[in-house]
Amino acid sequence: MKALPLLIVCCSLLIASLSAQQKITRGDVREEARGKQTVQHSAAPKRFTEAQVDSIKTFWRTQWQEQLRRKSYRLVTDRPPTTSKHSILRKSTKESEKPSLTVQVPEKLTVYQVPFSSQGNSIELSISNASSVTASSITIQAKEYPSWLQFTSTAVSFSQLNAGEEKAAFFSFRIDRAAPVNKEETITFAVTAKTGETSQRDVGQTRTKQIKIQVAPPERFEVFQNYPNPFNPLTAIGYQLATVSRVTLKVYNGLGQEVAILSDGEQEPGYHQATFDASRLASGMYIYQVQTTDDKGEHHLARKKMMVLK
Repeated sequence: MKALPLLIVCCSLLIASLSAQQKITRGDVREEARGKQTVQHSAAPKRFTEAQVDSIKTFWRTQWQEQLRRKSYRLVTDRPPTTSKHSILRKSTKESEKPSLTVQVPEKLTVYQVPFSSQGNSIELSISNASSVTASSITIQAKEYPSWLQFTSTAVSFSQLNAGEEKAAFFSFRIDRAAPVNKEETITFAVTAKTGETSQRDVGQTRTKQIKIQVAPPERFEVFQNYPNPFNPLTAIGYQLATVSRVTLKVYNGLGQEVAILSDGEQEPGYHQATFDASRLASGMYIYQVQTTDDKGEHHLARKKMMVLK
């Protein structure tokens, strides 16, 4: 069926060409002589050969196909691009349309770096209703996250979100100093909402979004006071490293004699903790010493006192 219009057009163009040619060959030859016009007719009209007819057909067929190709090309390239948001709106109807909630997070997951052992950090999530109906009972909740990340509150709720409206949900959190550094972790948020229509259609929706975070290394080397202190017989000694370092942790008595070696080797940046057992030692004052050498050859040394009471 598609070849028929093309054939008809080509034939009509051919007839028009033949008529034009006949007008030229049959044209009147006008001569003026003595103020009078004498009309002389040319000889019999010239007929086209089969080769000429085929050539004319081929020429017009090529022109027509080129026009069709250009037209179809323009239809494709002039069509506006379809976005994901646009396609979501087209899938719904007025009778069964549901709120389409969108959490604005970059498509390519960015790894956000959080300061080591920090407090007062916050995450802001923008929640928008991309549909034409109102969403109700919206809840944004942190579902999955590492144990060393502690939220002030794990859920934020909104009573409703109108069509096209956007609101921000804030989550405050702190980072425990025991968190591993330079390691990617994922926080998963779940967004639930209802249509806000009749109870038969009040079906909940759930969307999830993920955010990747990474704890930055400490800015400096530091040794912390042991806890508990005084103690009997166990206590914990903590320290932090800014870079990969070789660490030596030793304990001395009041006379300066070495009584224990708690650590001796290379350790990663971050917080580290060693346990000291004084069950075989007498009560009194003891000193623990932490000595480090980083990959640049820089040395650090720190000492603190602790008390054993039995």
